[in-house]
Amino acid sequence: MPHMLADPSKSSNGVGKSPSYQPLVIVLAAVCAGIVLDRVYPMQVFAWWALAAGAWIAWLPFWRCNWERTAGVVLLVAGAGSGAAWHHCRWCLFGGDDLGCYTRLHPQPACVEAIVLKGPRRLPAPKFDPMRIIPQGDRSRTEVGITGIRDGASWRPASGRVTLLLDGHLLGVHAGDRVRVFGRLCAPAVARNPGEFNRADYERTHRRGSLLRCNYPDCVSVIRPAGRWTLRGIIDKARAGGDRLLWRHLDEKRAALAAAVLLGAREGLGSEQSEAFRETGTVHLLAISGLHVGIVATALLLLLRLVLGPRRPTALIVAGLVVFYTVLTDARPPAIRATILVLVACFSYCMDRRPLPLNSLAAAALVVLALNPVDLFSTGAQLSFLAVAALMWFAPQWLGSQGNRDPLDRLLMESRGRLWRAGWFLWRSVRALALVGAIIWLFVTPLVMARFHLLAPVALLLNVVLGLPMVVALVSGFGVLTFGNLFPPLAAVFAPCCDGSLWLLQSCIAIAKDVPG
Repeated sequence: MPHMLADPSKSSNGVGKSPSYQPLVIVLAAVCAGIVLDRVYPMQVFAWWALAAGAWIAWLPFWRCNWERTAGVVLLVAGAGSGAAWHHCRWCLFGGDDLGCYTRLHPQPACVEAIVLKGPRRLPAPKFDPMRIIPQGDRSRTEVGITGIRDGASWRPASGRVTLLLDGHLLGVHAGDRVRVFGRLCAPAVARNPGEFNRADYERTHRRGSLLRCNYPDCVSVIRPAGRWTLRGIIDKARAGGDRLLWRHLDEKRAALAAAVLLGAREGLGSEQSEAFRETGTVHLLAISGLHVGIVATALLLLLRLVLGPRRPTALIVAGLVVFYTVLTDARPPAIRATILVLVACFSYCMDRRPLPLNSLAAAALVVLALNPVDLFSTGAQLSFLAVAALMWFAPQWLGSQGNRDPLDRLLMESRGRLWRAGWFLWRSVRALALVGAIIWLFVTPLVMARFHLLAPVALLLNVVLGLPMVVALVSGFGVLTFGNLFPPLAAVFAPCCDGSLWLLQSCIAIAKDVPG
């Protein structure tokens, strides 16, 4: 009984329940309100910063006078003003020499010098389509940071991020290289119909205002190679090396899917396969999110506890490796969210404390918005946080706690045979997995319908069926990536497990795609 009173995260019936006071949730609400306000009613950035600074200054006298409620409201106003100002800087303010300010929808020839920000990704040629007049082959895509543009015989300084799309394979170019590019420069396409995907807004979210197209690989030449030990170069080499290991050890029919699931390299998937995941409501399996990061963290924790033993060094190593994995997979908002939750869990593990779930999720959201406040309007980030918030709020109450069953029930369970207990455990696991999938589906479906105009009831069944194959594919796939170079015979043991799990996953999705409705 004293233990129950000391732990505010437990209710009287033993069912996990979130504490009523989780301050970062309130702070997050204020910051989000400021961001939305600037998107709907934009003001000059100095006005937002003045509001935030004035609120911060006004907070001190209220706090000294012990007017805690008033001081708290003033702090929330300061948070809203800061969020609005930061959103305005990221969404509305660009450099005077930013290339995106001068590009038009109609392509124009251009010669630019730039720094390669990401290693080239190969886009496979689409399948034969008799309706396509001009056949299309393999392409390459990367992102570059502009440093200059040629104006006649002279060069002018320029800035901005640009998506580089090239026909063919871009070889010999790595992250950090300084390149000269001859191509056609144009602005991203805008939506022309209600509900259509707006490419221009998507690129603007990442502060990319231009698209540079090249017809031949010879249009790109390296002026100065990158240094050997740059951070971008190390990440680029690690990602490329992992991709080669997957193609070496797995069947070529599933190597692209493995690269998408393990490394976030979804470019290798064909449009038909990506559409199958989208139509069946399982596209979240391709996104590096909490499932992937959580499995990485759990596997590392179990392995390092066996090797090292002490709690704090293990938690610190797990935190560092999870951060590296997130950066390796392009650090998208769902992965950042999961990483922050893992870091909070590791810190709590070191301090022997229990983290507050919604408070930790709010901290992750604040980090995501600090990196890019425009992600508040990103569908991927919204789906990720909505699903996790629904699980944190409803799953503990609906699933209950198996550790707080009646002692008589536990005694009866121990008297059963091992086979009966194994079957009962399997049944409870399947039921819990089905309930978790139902909670996620119930809360994210309205948003999916609004953004993608898609309703996929078959996802309720697929999330249960594909749960175990997905976990096996991730664990064995990480085994291939870990031991592919260190100990190839062990990687050859993991490879069939990964390949078989991905085959089962592909087969189930292909069958579900053909189900009417």
